[in-house]
Amino acid sequence: MKNHFYSAIAALQFLTRIPIRKQVPFTPEVLKLSTIWFPLAGAAIGLCIWLAGVGLQLILPAYPAAALLVFFAVVLSGGLHMDGLMDTADGLLSNRDRDRVIEIMKDSRVGAMGVLACVLVLLLQWSFIGALLEMESWSPLVVLPFIISRYVMVWAIVVYPHTEAESGLGRYFMGTNRKHLLVSGIVMLVLIGLCMLGTAMIASIGSYEPPSILAISSHDFWLWGIFGGIVLIILQLVVTHWIACVVKRRIGGLSGDIYGAMGELTVSIGLMLLVIGVKWLANLYSLMQ
Repeated sequence: MKNHFYSAIAALQFLTRIPIRKQVPFTPEVLKLSTIWFPLAGAAIGLCIWLAGVGLQLILPAYPAAALLVFFAVVLSGGLHMDGLMDTADGLLSNRDRDRVIEIMKDSRVGAMGVLACVLVLLLQWSFIGALLEMESWSPLVVLPFIISRYVMVWAIVVYPHTEAESGLGRYFMGTNRKHLLVSGIVMLVLIGLCMLGTAMIASIGSYEPPSILAISSHDFWLWGIFGGIVLIILQLVVTHWIACVVKRRIGGLSGDIYGAMGELTVSIGLMLLVIGVKWLANLYSLMQ
């Protein structure tokens, strides 16, 4: 039981910069168990982003508020996943042979491809968050992409092979197995359910007009919410699988940088799907009127 407590703290300390003043023994067993709580770390970041958005939308227009929220998200994660994204882009987009790709990814310096990937992903996240704020659909559902993105990292660690040259942070999680993946999935589903419940409670105490997702009736919310949650999980796993297949062909396996890139890309995909869902519901309401 103590190891499970330590592992939850370890996940938060490893994946976030949320100050938790608790000394944890970072043993291989604790680190492997910490993967169970990766979705919790994602939920902590997502919840902080949502709460900050609730306040910022009261004092700023949508897109300036979105810029601050993207900045806040990078700060909360310590830039860990963004660093992995940049290293991955530098290596995989270099059009070099396998050994040179791995060497480039290990290099602490950032190249042009890494900078471009970082800018484009941040721009996408800014636009999607800004759109949700502008459509008055800023709800706890925003936390879902952050939860699921951390789960798909566990999925990638367990399901796909590690690169033989792995010497970075990813090596600490070698030995994570399907039992960890299963329990992590249960944690993810519980957290998703809590986010949906929170959104339903907020919708029930306010009056909202389309295109806000909070304008949906209670019955429709749970119907479309469950369907949308399944779609979010499946599509983020599909993106993860596609990235893993591309990387396996290039360098033979995955590394810590790849897991970070998956985290950032799947968050972006999840936010995009939320925007698409809100827009689709708005169009549906307009047709019904």
